[in-house]
Amino acid sequence: GTLTKPTGYVYKGQWTKGNRTGVATVSFADGRTYLGGVCDGACVGGEGDKAGFLLYPDSTFYTGVFKGEGVVTGKGRLVRSQGDWYEGDLLAGLRSGEGTCIWPDGGVYEGCWKGGERHGEGRYRRPCILKDTADASGGGGGGGGGGGGDVSYQGQWGGDHMHGKGS
Repeated sequence: GTLTKPTGYVYKGQWTKGNRTGVATVSFADGRTYLGGVCDGACVGGEGDKAGFLLYPDSTFYTGVFKGEGVVTGKGRLVRSQGDWYEGDLLAGLRSGEGTCIWPDGGVYEGCWKGGERHGEGRYRRPCILKDTADASGGGGGGGGGGGGDVSYQGQWGGDHMHGKGS
């Protein structure tokens, strides 16, 4: 069956004893669309942390664990429209905990995240493609100081930048 709310929320899926439970497609007012397991009413992902798929309006998508109504929390894979992808722990839609991110420039970060930023122990590496002019401590994929060689850093991060001990 279908449930449409004035807020723009639309549920199309299975029902059990008056509750939205089973497999469904849910459209949210902000333009996101969820496909997957629904448990006990409005609880997308359910108590059992059933994996699902969430598509954002900008073509970013997430597949993995949900808590609550379309809240990305748990282990999963986030592929952003900018070309980077992340696999690991998320909390309220942000990279938090352990995970790996790969950027379009070939940069790879494996380690700890907090609030969507690299934070704590981690390793960043990026192979030299042609010319190396980016700053490894910056946002995005990061990079390394100019010089044309491969870039590698193992150590502490804070606020998405190299911070503290590292090499």
